[in-house]
Amino acid sequence: AESDLLPSLGDLLLNVIALTWISLFAYTHRHQYRLPHWLRSSKVLGVALTGLMLIVLSLSAFLLEDVFSGLIYNSKINFDITDIINLGWISWISIFVLCLVWFNIFVLANIFIELTKQLNLVSKEKLIVFLVMLGGYFVYKLVTDFNVFFLVYALLLFVIGWNNYVQERKFSIAVFAVLFLCMAFLTSLKYQKFTDNKEKSNRGSIANKLLYADDPKVINSIVSFERGISTDSTVTSYFKNPNGISTISFHNDIIKKYLDGYLSRFDYNIYEYNVNDSLLKKGVGVPIAKYKNLVRSGAVKTSETSFSYRINDTFGFQNYFGIIPIFDDRNLLGSLVIELKSQVYDYNSRFPELLIEGKLKSDEDLSNYSFAFYKDNKLYNQSGVFTYPMINKNQFKAAIDNVEFENDDTYNHAVYRPDNSKLIVVSKERVPYISRLAKLSFFFLVFILFGISIYIVIWFVRKLEDNRAGWFSINRYLMINANRILYKTKIQLSVVLSVVATLLIVGWTTFFYIKEQYLKQQETTIREKIRKVQLSYERQLLNNGGLRNDEQSVLEFNQFADVNASFLNLYTTNGDLYLTSLPKMYSLGVLGKKMGPLAYLNLKVMQKSEYLNPRERIGTFQYAAAYAPIRNAQNQTIAYIGLPYYDNEADYQDKIGLFINTLINIYALVFVLIGIFAVFLANQITNPLTFIQESISKTKLGQTNQPIVWHRQDEIGSLIKEYNKMIAALELSATKLARSERESAWREMAKQVAHEIKNPLTPLKLGVQLLEKSWKEGDPNFERKFASFNKSFVEQIDSLASIASEFSNFAKMPDTKLEKIDLLPIIEQAVAIFNSTDNVEIVFLNRTNREITVLGDKDQLMRTFNNLLKNAIEASEGKERCAIKIKVINDEKQVYVELEDNGKGIDPLLKDKIFVPNFTTKSSGTGLGLAFVKQATENAGGAVEFKSELDQGTTFYLNYPLV
Repeated sequence: AESDLLPSLGDLLLNVIALTWISLFAYTHRHQYRLPHWLRSSKVLGVALTGLMLIVLSLSAFLLEDVFSGLIYNSKINFDITDIINLGWISWISIFVLCLVWFNIFVLANIFIELTKQLNLVSKEKLIVFLVMLGGYFVYKLVTDFNVFFLVYALLLFVIGWNNYVQERKFSIAVFAVLFLCMAFLTSLKYQKFTDNKEKSNRGSIANKLLYADDPKVINSIVSFERGISTDSTVTSYFKNPNGISTISFHNDIIKKYLDGYLSRFDYNIYEYNVNDSLLKKGVGVPIAKYKNLVRSGAVKTSETSFSYRINDTFGFQNYFGIIPIFDDRNLLGSLVIELKSQVYDYNSRFPELLIEGKLKSDEDLSNYSFAFYKDNKLYNQSGVFTYPMINKNQFKAAIDNVEFENDDTYNHAVYRPDNSKLIVVSKERVPYISRLAKLSFFFLVFILFGISIYIVIWFVRKLEDNRAGWFSINRYLMINANRILYKTKIQLSVVLSVVATLLIVGWTTFFYIKEQYLKQQETTIREKIRKVQLSYERQLLNNGGLRNDEQSVLEFNQFADVNASFLNLYTTNGDLYLTSLPKMYSLGVLGKKMGPLAYLNLKVMQKSEYLNPRERIGTFQYAAAYAPIRNAQNQTIAYIGLPYYDNEADYQDKIGLFINTLINIYALVFVLIGIFAVFLANQITNPLTFIQESISKTKLGQTNQPIVWHRQDEIGSLIKEYNKMIAALELSATKLARSERESAWREMAKQVAHEIKNPLTPLKLGVQLLEKSWKEGDPNFERKFASFNKSFVEQIDSLASIASEFSNFAKMPDTKLEKIDLLPIIEQAVAIFNSTDNVEIVFLNRTNREITVLGDKDQLMRTFNNLLKNAIEASEGKERCAIKIKVINDEKQVYVELEDNGKGIDPLLKDKIFVPNFTTKSSGTGLGLAFVKQATENAGGAVEFKSELDQGTTFYLNYPLV
């Protein structure tokens, strides 16, 4: 990566890891962050804050683009994901950085969404803000440069919001599949963009260099050539006594010593001149005046050299020459002229650097490019696989001194026009859509694996943080949850694993088959070539009169090797090196001057007609070599010829690498498609089961249950048929049971009402009878008795009214008015009422971290806590002090209320009846208080439980869902 803030990949990695750590900390504590009240209560400020958060998330996308630019465009990292097997560890670190960046964006979006839940905005209003901002940016992009990146990014944010607001953060494979697909699409989009930009930039620089730019490595080689020639004693000796050394031997010596490296890419001519500028020897040559005239006009001095020039009217190639003076001490002996002309691009020669004889690889791989040079719109020179038109009829156009890019059906062309008459075209095949799809599938799988890894790591950390659990808890959890895997998930896993196993088996088998076939084909090619070389060289020896080892024979042998486009070695019948087209390999000691022992054994001892060794080695480098005997006219073996095939290993690695990369990309794409198919298939199979599950969950006693309609006569149809029979029988039984329960309830209620009414009526009747007797007998104390009985009558009538009110309130329970209620003030009000009672101490502990809003009936909730506190106080009668503790806590979804007293407790035999209407353990009362508490709590969507110990006290546990 290259920028002021991120000067290296290591800095980028450390910064992203630090940012991830901060993001995870903020995400873990996101529920504890409280916005100010003035911000939470204002709709305008809520809209502004929501818009600001969306802007920050949008800027994160631009940050993502900067990361891509650093990793791909401004770096030399190999990021060719179509060549997966050659991706180094640095490339995988870069991919890991991309995963962490996306993870940070996901975490940041969830933190912002959690904060927006505190705002005074409903979900619909937040969606409107999102759509308005998206629409505004859409219009802006229409005017400037429209692309689908921001739309897919908006879809990504929408899905995250949907999962938070609608699904309440429930885990959903479909949601995360869409998220990973969006991330993969956006990543592959940016990857292709910056890869194309980098390639086009490189191609533009290549087009500029092809005109006449000097390659620094060529210039350095020319400088070394000049220095070497000027100080070489062999050159001085030749100029002193030209007739004592043959010209061919002299030129071969120069070629071996100096014309290697980058200079081997040039065709060369060497001429020697005396001090009078005449040819040193009579023979083929050109006057030195040609080059001196070029020095005056038509050539430019090359930088850093002393005697060399570049001809400046060339096009499509480079042409250098040097006029090097030869001195003996200070006496001028003459001049050596070397002319270098660059060859047409040849990408077929494949050699490892260890074996390269003057064929060094360039830093730029040009094997995927085609080149064309037009002069006056006529094709002047070309190279590569693309077929260029002979005449450029405005097919390739560009402004002067500018590189422009054009597309046709399959190729992209970089067109450079240095002047009005010249045109350079550098062409490259366009990336096919299947390759783009392979990149999408690759990133999709990478994000899936990264997401699974993150989930596993977080899960393990949470489990190991529990000191009471540790590894035992993890093992127990895995064993328990293995039996909870959904049938749908089992089908998906079965389909995916079956297909993956099949693909691996087929791929492995195909790989070995193609490998063996390619090696056999390669061996066949080498055998055919050695046979042709054998016959051709035998014919040449027959014409030349046999084996010789003079300068002319060396030249002819090298020419023979060049004609056959091969490197050749000729050995004597004793296995000694006789002639070679690679003399430097033996002079430097890279290879010994003996024939390979296995080849010598097969040809000399076993008298085989040919021998192929596919595993000859130079150090760790392996190559193939073929050998054959050379016979004379009398069919006698006079030598052995060897053909080392140095490029077979590189060619093999390229072919196998291409196959494996293609296989991986195809399998990645197939895996994604199979995953989608598995989800679809599992849903199709389990949808009827889900439908039946939903129907069964809706089945209730006391209501009409609709039968399931299923038209297919399959296993599901049989199951549904039995289910329909069951609900029909169930409704009949339910009707009978309901009638029986109603009758039983009315009987019990009548008995209870009669009993409760009878209790105050008995003293009323006795009192009336006594008053009647006193009245008839004229009792003098009648008025006093009347006053006394009157007070008793009023108390009994009040008791009857209280009984009627209790039953009336319980009968009104279905009439519930649900509304959003702040629960804490209701509890505080109930505490305030009973806290003033003598010998009663109520402690209220509020352990909540947010507003506690529930959906319930305010009057019912008030009566619920009044009943619980009243029961707690009554249960403490006989004790010196009644101590009641109320604690309220909450999590993300629920609020929990604990009400603990120090009363006499509840008998374990009576615990199952405590919430039954009309059941009471007191001498007076209707037994409806706790039944009311249970019904009112359930009306608010909550639940109530309790635990109790005799003579220790009782604790009631209530929980309500938060709004």
